Amino acid sequence: MALSAIGATCTHCRTQFRATPKRSFLGFQKLKCFKCAKEFLYPLTSGYRTIYRVVIALTIVSILISFSRGRTPLPGLLGIAAVAALIQDSKLRKTTVASTVKARA
Repeated sequence: MALSAIGATCTHCRTQFRATPKRSFLGFQKLKCFKCAKEFLYPLTSGYRTIYRVVIALTIVSILISFSRGRTPLPGLLGIAAVAALIQDSKLRKTTVASTVKARA
C-alpha cells in the first residue's frame, strides 16, 4: 500500500514541509528534507506497531512453551527485530513530538 503525504518537521534544521515518505527496512517512514537534504526517520504507523506487538507476544508465548517443555528458549531474529523496532519507534516518537513543538514555538 502506498503511503500518503504527511506534514513533517526536519529533525536537523526544523523546517516544516509536506512529503510522501518511503519505507525503511523495519517499516519506519523515511523522509528527505527539502532544505538541508538530510534523510531522517519518522515513527512507525499504527499498523506496523500492532504487528510488532503481536510478534513480541507470540515470541513470549513461544519462550514460555519452551520453558514448560524443559528446553532452552530461543527468541528468534523476528522477535529480536520486533523489540528493536519498538524501542527505536518509542525514541522517534519522543523526538518527533519534541521537534514539532520546538518548530511551532
